[in-house]
Amino acid sequence: SNIVVDKSKKYIFCFVFISILFNQIKFSIYSMGYNVDFLNKFGSDFTGGYLCFFVLGYVIIGSKKNISNFYFLSSVFILSLMVFFTYKFDKSSGVINQYLHWYSTSIQIFICSICLYFILKFIFQKVSVKIINDIGKKSFGIYLFHYSIMYLAIFLTKTYDIKWYNKLSLYFFSSFILAYFLTCVLMKIKFLKKIIS
Repeated sequence: SNIVVDKSKKYIFCFVFISILFNQIKFSIYSMGYNVDFLNKFGSDFTGGYLCFFVLGYVIIGSKKNISNFYFLSSVFILSLMVFFTYKFDKSSGVINQYLHWYSTSIQIFICSICLYFILKFIFQKVSVKIINDIGKKSFGIYLFHYSIMYLAIFLTKTYDIKWYNKLSLYFFSSFILAYFLTCVLMKIKFLKKIIS
């Protein structure tokens, strides 16, 4: 948020467009059976398929403008449409397409994320929840630590026969909760607070 707060929106949106073009758009078009070899000539993932989520999220959440009912309802509609489209595409092809279900390669997930930003901002401009505000302030730290905690949980549970839905819950909650508390602890150190906040 510190990086984008005072930057020109024109340059931010230019970066976001380049990022999704060479990541989410490229892989989504490829997964739908279209040739995108010309995009491969420019390289792959050099902008980081995840970074555009943070950048655009901070721009939307940090904006002083309130979200109107129109934006809220449009976001709910578009989000539903993207989920329905992905479901129909998977059903018609007979397989779950991995590119359409991974955040750095799916344009649908990117669009859904923008819609969720608008929906959440709409809700929280009317209601303030202290814990949600605190999680928001620590979101980058949570993101940084969750992956390693999730892999630790996978390593510790690999010998146990656990149903996939229980594993999913275990990995999500353990990585989220432990990453949150780790971020809380590390933010008490002054120089680390600047890096992970």
